[in-house]
Order: sequence, then structure tokens, then C-alpha cells
Amino acid sequence: MNISLIVPTKNRPEFLERLLAYYKDLGFTGCICIGDSSEGLQLDQMRELVEAAKEHLIIEYGEYPGLSNSHTIAKMVNHIPTEFAALLPDDDFLVPGSLEKCAEFLEANPDYSAAHGRGVMIKVAGDEIYGSVNVSGSYNIHSLEHDSGLTRIKNHLADYSVILFSVHRTSTWREMYKDVPSIKDAAFADELLPTSHAVADGKIKELDCLYLIRHVHAGRYQHLDIYDWITSPDWHESYELFLDSVSAALVRNGGVDLDSARDAVKQGFWNYLSNVLHQRWNSRYPEKSWSMRSRIKGVAKALPLLKSGWHQARSFIPGRENELSLQALLRKSSRFHSDFMPIYKNVTRNAKDDRPAG
Repeated sequence: MNISLIVPTKNRPEFLERLLAYYKDLGFTGCICIGDSSEGLQLDQMRELVEAAKEHLIIEYGEYPGLSNSHTIAKMVNHIPTEFAALLPDDDFLVPGSLEKCAEFLEANPDYSAAHGRGVMIKVAGDEIYGSVNVSGSYNIHSLEHDSGLTRIKNHLADYSVILFSVHRTSTWREMYKDVPSIKDAAFADELLPTSHAVADGKIKELDCLYLIRHVHAGRYQHLDIYDWITSPDWHESYELFLDSVSAALVRNGGVDLDSARDAVKQGFWNYLSNVLHQRWNSRYPEKSWSMRSRIKGVAKALPLLKSGWHQARSFIPGRENELSLQALLRKSSRFHSDFMPIYKNVTRNAKDDRPAG
């Protein structure tokens, strides 16, 4: 398989062990590129895991003690041995067959810089690494298929999604991260700069396949509170570097003048800030509501059996969101069932089997 997984990790041997077990069980033939920022005893544990896994998997392993997530990736992309690659945090899963479909699409469509399938978020009982699973919702990565790079960047920032999980050409990954080491702010370096570079480089495609499973848990990496972020001392300098870098990429790839490129990035980023500030304000300081929807939610919480029955019934209703519910995915009739079950079995080992019949 001509695809690499870019796996940055730090002090989380349990998650890395789970990830490697999944790909070993599936006989994955791509390359797993692990960038390890661990330190101390946990670094020793990581080394042991990797050495044991090399008997069954193709692994490129590099140690970057104490380095940030984005700066680790910036070093890793220079050593990817395959034509295509996708980012895979150590606590998530990417479906191998869907990775291949995305790479095949990119081979046939040179005007696209990235491709991905559909994603879901899962939670594990007790916030553990293994246990009973619940799907908490779909995880959407948008398509951006307008021919104009200026339009794509404005749409990307206005309705933001993390394109990093998509399959990109390795040459694109190197462009995405070449300016990351110069940026101090984590949010710009980790996501905003590299995703915007990918959008400037070409169109983004969503394929109709199960692609990404994201594990939502308390220990996942998170950025600063939005207000603390925009008032932090490194913010303005990092924004200026972001603006310069993405604008230059638009000029290079889209045949547009620099002023038009900078204006498009400014418009898109202004829209991004407006949306995020509004969303985070509402989640931090919610107004009390006695709407009918709120009342229904309250009843559902009080009556778990009613809630369970509703989810089961909903999984039979046609629709994009419903077919990615846990109840739908666990049915053999689901077109995503065969791709979901290896992940489900990996995460639910030793948990009670609660799969519905069908």
C-alpha cells in the first residue's frame, strides 16, 4: 500500500498499543510513521511497543522528546516513504480500505489536494481506553470543490473542518508544514496553517465510505479557551505569519495577485473568528431555555429506556446522520458494518457484547 500514517504521540503507550493492535489484526501493509515526543519511562515503554510491532507492521519510528505536536509532524513529513499520507492521532482510527480509495481518487484527479471519507465520534464508558462504546455523532470533514482557491479558502475558514485527517500527497504535506516551525501559537501551527495550505493547494473531496473514527475523551489534546487564545502574547505575530504564508500559497497555486489573496484570507479568518467566538460564548454562558426540545431532552435523560428506544428507532430512518449511529453501524445490513466492526471489537474487548441482532 502506497500510503503512510503520520502518528504523532506523547506519553500515551496505551493508546499506541491499541492503534498498533488494530492495524496488525487487519494485516495493514502501509507504513506507520510514528513521531514520539515522549520522555522518561514512557519513552522506554513506547520503544518496546514499537520494536514488538515491527515484527508484523512496517514502521518508521523517530524520537522527538518534548517537541510539540505540530513541530513533530513538521520533522516527520520529510521522512515519509510513500506517495500519499494521512494524519492519525494515536487515539483515533483510519479505515485501510478507505485510505486506498482516497489515494486512488487523488491519482486520478490531480486538481484535488486531499480526499477523505465520512467520520464518526465515539465515547467509551467511564472515559476508558477500552470498554462499552457509544457513537456520539458524526465527525464531518467538508468537501471544497470550487475551482477558485480564493473561494475555497473563504469557505474553508467560514465553515471550518480539520482537513488534516484527509489523505494528501506527501509533497503537499511538506508544503503544509514548511512554515510551521516559525509559528509559536499552537492553534495556528497545529491546524489553521496546514489545513489552509492544503485548501490553497487544491480541491478537497469527500468519498462515500466510512473513513475516520475519532475517540472523544478527557485526555485528548485541546487548545486554549478562545478568548485566552486571541489575547495571548504570541497571537498577533502568529496570525501575521499565517496570513503571509497562506496568501503566498494562494498566489503560487491559483494565479492570483497578492492583494486579492490576502483579502480572501482576511475575510475567511474574520468569519472563522466570528463563528467560533459566538459558538464558544453560547457554550460557556448558555441561556436557560424551556423550549419543547429542552423538555424532550430532559424527559429522555430521566427515562433511559425511552432514550435507547428512540436511538434504535432512529437508526432505521434514512439519512446521513442516522446511518452512522451505533445501532445502524452494528447491523450487518449496514454498508459500513464490515469497516466499523474491527474498530468496535478492538475498543470493546472485555466489555459486554451489546450488539443488536440483524
